[in-house]
Amino acid sequence: MTRAREHLRFSAAYNGRLSGGSLLTHVQEALGETENLLEDRDNILTLGEGAILKQLVSKTEPVALSSPAKIPPQNPMDLKHFTKTWAIRRKTCETLQKTLLFTSPTLEINQAEAFTKGGIPPEESRIITNGKLIGNLAHRFLERWDFSSDIQHFSDRLHHFLNGQPASEMAEDADRLFSEMLQIFKVFFHSAPYRELAGATILGREVPFLIPWEEQVLKGTIDMLYEREGRLYIADYKTDRVQPKDLKTKAQIYQPQLRHYRAAVQRALKREVAGLKLIFLRLGAEIEIPND
Repeated sequence: MTRAREHLRFSAAYNGRLSGGSLLTHVQEALGETENLLEDRDNILTLGEGAILKQLVSKTEPVALSSPAKIPPQNPMDLKHFTKTWAIRRKTCETLQKTLLFTSPTLEINQAEAFTKGGIPPEESRIITNGKLIGNLAHRFLERWDFSSDIQHFSDRLHHFLNGQPASEMAEDADRLFSEMLQIFKVFFHSAPYRELAGATILGREVPFLIPWEEQVLKGTIDMLYEREGRLYIADYKTDRVQPKDLKTKAQIYQPQLRHYRAAVQRALKREVAGLKLIFLRLGAEIEIPND
């Protein structure tokens, strides 16, 4: 309490009685009052030469405190629903942890090849590894190839291209690699698929893409995106060793891959894709994937 300079004002809430030792009791004793200071009337009290104005602001009846309401007993909580829900969440979490963040159209094919390698003789495994190298080199060569150029002397360009490849990739017999690739392109450069590409407007080669795909991110590279007569096409090169009679069966393996490419192109370019072409370079043959 601070010392009052001119006026000292008290306020209190009255609950029906004054208890001994309270501030109001002391004030009443100091004033020599016999009446209850808080009775229902206004008046002026004197203390020596001073005067105290007593004013009753409001009067309310004291509220009796009641006992807390009794809460009715409840049935024990049924935890079966929560147990089932958390079991589903745990299983979903474990599944997502095992799921790769990134996937690609060729992932399943590569996984199948990796599985196959473990159960085949070393000589056949070497052929598969060599096939991958031939495929990579063929894609790189065609990425730089001018389809309007003269094909009569392409062997010189192929030789120059192979000489510029990393030494680590050319550890195998370079002459044998050159001979195999020379044979591949001799066939392809005189084929109907090549003539179609030579007369088309090429929009992109080795086109990378990255798009949301269900719970993952789909990434890949499209070998060729071209346009003919205003229509959009996707071409994918294959260097598989395959017999002509087995082309359609082999093409079925790659159908999901091409359809992923179509989805990526249509999402990115907002255009319909008129055709999906699988080009088997060794045979100079083309299989069109149904556009459905």
